[in-house]
Amino acid sequence: MARADTALASEFCQSIARPTRSVPSRPGRLWFAAVSSMDRAREGLLVAAVLIFAANASAGQLQQQQIGIGATLATSDAQAKIPLPPRRPSPERRRKSEQPKPKTAKRSPPAATTVNTWVIFGFTEGADTGQKDERAIYYDAVVRFSRRERGLAGWRASLGYAYSISDRLTVWGAGSASHQRTSAAAGRSNGEVSVGSVGDSVIPDTSYFGAVAGWKYRILPRDSNSVGLSIQIEPYWDRAVARAATTEQTFGSDFRLIIDKALLPDRLFGALNFAYQPEAGVHRGGGVESSSQFEAAGAISARVADKLFIGAELRYLKSHGGYFFNQNVGWSLFAGPTLQLLLGDSGYLGLAWSLQLIGKATEEPTGALDLVNYERQQIRVKWGVGF
Repeated sequence: MARADTALASEFCQSIARPTRSVPSRPGRLWFAAVSSMDRAREGLLVAAVLIFAANASAGQLQQQQIGIGATLATSDAQAKIPLPPRRPSPERRRKSEQPKPKTAKRSPPAATTVNTWVIFGFTEGADTGQKDERAIYYDAVVRFSRRERGLAGWRASLGYAYSISDRLTVWGAGSASHQRTSAAAGRSNGEVSVGSVGDSVIPDTSYFGAVAGWKYRILPRDSNSVGLSIQIEPYWDRAVARAATTEQTFGSDFRLIIDKALLPDRLFGALNFAYQPEAGVHRGGGVESSSQFEAAGAISARVADKLFIGAELRYLKSHGGYFFNQNVGWSLFAGPTLQLLLGDSGYLGLAWSLQLIGKATEEPTGALDLVNYERQQIRVKWGVGF
């Protein structure tokens, strides 16, 4: 539009500049000159108005262009700040994303067989108990021989049933039988032994039958980095079969504190036991003889195969007269190997042998061993199966 206005003004100026016709007379020339001057002044004003209009039109178009450019820039800025909506995936890509991804198989380490330390030592006990509602039948026997008197020996065995009330508490009961020769000053070739406390009377070998009960509570469960702690109480009662036996009945109990730890996870185990064992013997004449024994034992057991354990143990035993260590009678130190074999998933078979290394009896203060109160050798056999 500005270009059209400019062309119209240029055409108008050219028409004004065209030559006029001549006037023949002088008055006419004056009139004509005046009229021409007025026309030219009017035409000049008109040209100025046209030029002003054209200039204003050009300025308006430039302003409109500037406004359009500003609006374009503002729109671009706004579009840059507003996030675009996410593009919808194609149906093919959607189907691929909805398909389940295959799980990568992770190789997990093989699970180690759970070890119950209760059964992997010899005379020493482990701190573990059975699992809740677990039941077991067990057999436990101890053979003792080689005392001061030649041919003197004895054994004691029990067959029982155990039940785990919880993962920490196990109880059991058993019937027991034992056979032994009482310590004597001299022996007889016919199998009878004279008892020193009875003088010259001669009595046959004595057999006993009785009962055993037990209660074991695990205070601290053991894992790969901690120590297991348990307490065990095992009272017992024996009654002599032979009428000539000097000790008619025996009452006693074993109070034991048990500590164990996995020195190497699932491979090497160690245990400590501290036991107090009071006992009362009721004689036929009505007298009661009291005694007590203290035991401190330490043992290790190593897993050399999946179901085979081999170890060793050291035991310190001290006998006293009276229920609470009133009078020292003698002491001895035992040591020996242990062997345990796990049978299937819930069975076991154990064998332990202890040999007296050194000891001292108050009756024989010059002796190197205590063969008055203890035997030279002791063997323990234990078997059990859980279900």
